[in-house]
Amino acid sequence: KDLADHIAAIRTGGGKPVGAYANGAMASAAYAIGAATGRVYAPATALVGSVGIIAVYGNWSGWNEKAGISYAYLTAGKWKAVGNEDNPLSDEERAYLQERLDIQYRHFTEGVASAMGLDLAALTTWADGRYFVASDAPKGLVTDIVADLDAAIATLAKETTMDRQTLAAQHPDLLASIERESAER
Repeated sequence: KDLADHIAAIRTGGGKPVGAYANGAMASAAYAIGAATGRVYAPATALVGSVGIIAVYGNWSGWNEKAGISYAYLTAGKWKAVGNEDNPLSDEERAYLQERLDIQYRHFTEGVASAMGLDLAALTTWADGRYFVASDAPKGLVTDIVADLDAAIATLAKETTMDRQTLAAQHPDLLASIERESAER
């Protein structure tokens, strides 16, 4: 999330347009990071999405019991040992852990929705953990289908135009430097 937020700040800060290219697959955290650019370019057969959160909590208590092993967790704080693999999760512990996953999911989906213009009310269409073939991805998950990285760069470059007048207005010091260097040659 921190990296995605940093990329989103660069995107919204102006300057050069940014985009991401899904070379084969862009899933889960990689999709969140790519989506932060606001543009995801992909070949038709690339896999994209897998927007969701997963946590795995092993339960070795049955095996431990058969092996004659038991563990005692001494903690300061009710929840400090929650999710340990030596005890099954209670309903209360499951609810506690699920609540945290739901918070992470909210951060994940809000970031992707904001950057890519996706509808948060339609999470079941694009954020239920599925990955999609780019050519058949839900609208908005992929900005454009491109043949390769060069095509993605060319597409993104079309958004960037810089002529002398624009350079003078936006970056007068840079223009002056370029003109000085040119005159010296």
